[in-house]
Amino acid sequence: MSGRRAYELKDSRERVPSGDEDAEKQEAGAREAAYRLLGVRARSRRELQGRLREKGFPRGVVKATLDRLEELGFLNEREFARSLARARLARRPMGEKALRVELRGKGLEAEVVEEALGAAYAEEDVESLARRAARKKLPSLRGLAPRPARGKLEIFLLRRGFRKELARRTAESLIGDEILDDGSPALGDNIQPPEAYL
Repeated sequence: MSGRRAYELKDSRERVPSGDEDAEKQEAGAREAAYRLLGVRARSRRELQGRLREKGFPRGVVKATLDRLEELGFLNEREFARSLARARLARRPMGEKALRVELRGKGLEAEVVEEALGAAYAEEDVESLARRAARKKLPSLRGLAPRPARGKLEIFLLRRGFRKELARRTAESLIGDEILDDGSPALGDNIQPPEAYL
């Protein structure tokens, strides 16, 4: 090949060394790719493993690279899980069940997930999370009678992973039994209505 090394192109930015180059150069390439991926956002070991394999790096090189990143502190499953749990609750309030499924979907071990959930929900009141989630849903319930509105709100909260009793209690406290002049359900006692109801 006229003195030039052969490369396999995976995408316009990444060049993965072909099989004739030694393992050391492949590991260096895998580390560089991993640093770039981690520079975009934190990732679990399984996510990073999948991305490196997609780029064409052999399993042994990927495992060695991930082990080295853990030794250097660039890959920390526990910190990743805690950080992700806090961020998800801040941006999109949800119950423990939904957050557990999301964290497990990132390839995190059950013990790491439970530890992250414990830390995240120790910082947040589950009832206030349910209320925050429910308030975002209230404008879409405008014009419904109270009973169907409460039912839809309860189902919404259940889908967000909140426990049944909390979902029911939150829906009942936010939506009263009366219908306002504009056809929307009255909000429960001492609840601040969202702007859509003012």
